Amino acid sequence: MDWVDLTAVYLYGLKYVTIVTAILLAFLSLDDLFVDIVYWCRRFWRNLTIYRQHRRAGPDSLLTARQRPLVIMVPAWQESEVIARMVEAAGRSIDYENYHIVVGTYPNDTETQQAVDQIADRHPTVHKVVCARPGPTSKADCLNNIVVRVFELEEQLGVQFEGFILHDAEDVIPSLELRVFNAMLAGKDLIQVPVYPLPRPLHKFTGGHYVDEFAEQHGKDVVIREALAGQVPSAGVGTCFSRRALLSLMREHDSVPFDTQSLTEDYDIAVRLARRGMKEVFVRFPSERLPDGQSLDATVVAVREYFPEKFSAAVRQKSRWVTGIVFQGASSLRWGGSFWMNYFLWRDRRGLIAHPVSFLATFILFNALVLLLYGWLSDDPYRFLGMFAESQLLVTLLWINGFLLLNRLLQRIYFVSAQYGIVQGLMSAPRMLWSNVINFAATGRAAWLYARATQRKGMDWDKTAHEFPELGKTVHIGALGATAVAEGMLSDEALDRALTERRPEERLGETLLRLELISPRQLCALLAAQAGVPCRDFDPRNISRAQLELMDLNLARKYGVFPLQKEPDGALLLARETALLPVQQRALTRRLGRDVRYVITPQGTVTTALRLHCSGRPMENPIKLLEAAVESEQINARQAETLWMRYIHRQVLLGDLLMGNHVMSSSALYQALLGYEESDLPLGQYLVEHGYLSQSALESTLELQQKFQPTMRQLLEESGIDPESLEKEVVS
Repeated sequence: MDWVDLTAVYLYGLKYVTIVTAILLAFLSLDDLFVDIVYWCRRFWRNLTIYRQHRRAGPDSLLTARQRPLVIMVPAWQESEVIARMVEAAGRSIDYENYHIVVGTYPNDTETQQAVDQIADRHPTVHKVVCARPGPTSKADCLNNIVVRVFELEEQLGVQFEGFILHDAEDVIPSLELRVFNAMLAGKDLIQVPVYPLPRPLHKFTGGHYVDEFAEQHGKDVVIREALAGQVPSAGVGTCFSRRALLSLMREHDSVPFDTQSLTEDYDIAVRLARRGMKEVFVRFPSERLPDGQSLDATVVAVREYFPEKFSAAVRQKSRWVTGIVFQGASSLRWGGSFWMNYFLWRDRRGLIAHPVSFLATFILFNALVLLLYGWLSDDPYRFLGMFAESQLLVTLLWINGFLLLNRLLQRIYFVSAQYGIVQGLMSAPRMLWSNVINFAATGRAAWLYARATQRKGMDWDKTAHEFPELGKTVHIGALGATAVAEGMLSDEALDRALTERRPEERLGETLLRLELISPRQLCALLAAQAGVPCRDFDPRNISRAQLELMDLNLARKYGVFPLQKEPDGALLLARETALLPVQQRALTRRLGRDVRYVITPQGTVTTALRLHCSGRPMENPIKLLEAAVESEQINARQAETLWMRYIHRQVLLGDLLMGNHVMSSSALYQALLGYEESDLPLGQYLVEHGYLSQSALESTLELQQKFQPTMRQLLEESGIDPESLEKEVVS
């Protein structure tokens, strides 16, 4: 038997494989065609009716709603390379104040713990939890540990979270995501925003195939799933659960909301909640106001992240998805309920058939191309393709599949182009072949994983390595003392002295000032360098009425800032004694209706200015006492200036003392200040009335404050001057 005979036998067998493959492929493609038709009919109808009668909602509609307390839960196993950058980026981008981030770590992953500790020291909204068991356990187990910590945090902060958000350590969180969740929590129990992978270079097909699949799935498929079945699959990131939903899950499984045996706990939960009648929604919300008639595809509020670019990593990741959705889902989430729910469960699980069939179709296409190439290169070729043309059934099936394939390509190109541009859209066509190979390999590995798991009675967290994109300038903040030594402001011996003589209620900078190891100006320069902003002084005695009219002074009290001037470009320049959180700076920008910049000023400067001009309560006026001392010639102008500097640089805010003396955590104070703006009460009284502080704790802290910061009367007495003898003493 020569090569011609062997080839003929091979192709004869391939012919019947092709017929079976074509039948299955046509069935699967018709399934997809149904979803396509429903999507475009629905979209056409809504454009003709709803959007002609009602204007599309825009981001402005999100900005005025009351901010519900939200918590972002981030499981992190071996994420030391990305977790700090992820949290820093979230702090810079999220346009929302009333939120906290809880990161789950493991006792045997000290590098990730250290990374979280460093970021938590600078951000009062970031908290760490160490799981009870060493890692890796499972993502669900880590989330369960986080949930326990979240409820402990509620007691510590005096708050009740209304939304529980899932994110991974590599996610880029959109600025308006929490505002979307905040708006939708009024009537929904599970809210999902789209997830769009960050694009890879065009030649990297593995990373690119994620772009194609998510663009179509979150641009069309999930939209129709919600419309027909009322159920939305959680993507595991960009998902928000209502408090009602989370408590419902905890009641079902003895206070454990997430199934620790599942590799896709998010998918599992979404189906369980839908079957309990919980309301789920997939939200495609514009991140900017669009002109009427313009598509929102490219501006939608969506989570961005990098997906694996290596074949082996992609197979590992997708095999987990197939294992959880197809194998575990089929055993734990039985058929039942509505027709449409079962229909979309079928679409979830059909990958067990679709992936091998698509791979076979790719293999058959490769064979056809080889035969065409042979016929083109050979002078007198054997007509092997004629064996396939003899079957009218096969020819008919190929025409049908050709039409359906063309539809699939056009759908894929459209949705990828809408999100990523026409070049990526056109590249989705060749990437479709490569995705068939990845999905086939992932399905095979998933079958092996599931078979092994049934024998071992469990699955470990088989995670892939993550990367986080560069999102502009990153400020690396070192320890204050080490920075002062490196800058030549302190000797090692002086730093050691400050550390040993530091009082419990003091920050290191305050200790350095008290011991006169550095000047207020030097401390200001250090703090400004850490924050990446200028250092600038101003005199609280010389404040104009125009300055005070630049902003609401209650807002100034809340954020511990003081208005300096309006910049030539219209921005407002503020003064602050410590770094302003990015979320606070954005909140001020929005509230004031203009860009906000700030500078760091020496300690006590802003505190003194706020007390003199924003307190609204009677107090001793240190300026007039000092002027009276000069006018009575008991001190000269130079001595008066020295006393004034001593006075302002020893002033300290009550909130700083509460944190420094460990009466309140920075997180609790941050939470309390969110509502303080609307109150006319002194801060201490406000904290007591709202249960953040006991009366005895307030009184002891106020005593400490009086001891820590001298009054102008005390400073004058230390200089040998009797304040009672000053004729111009004024209480204002």
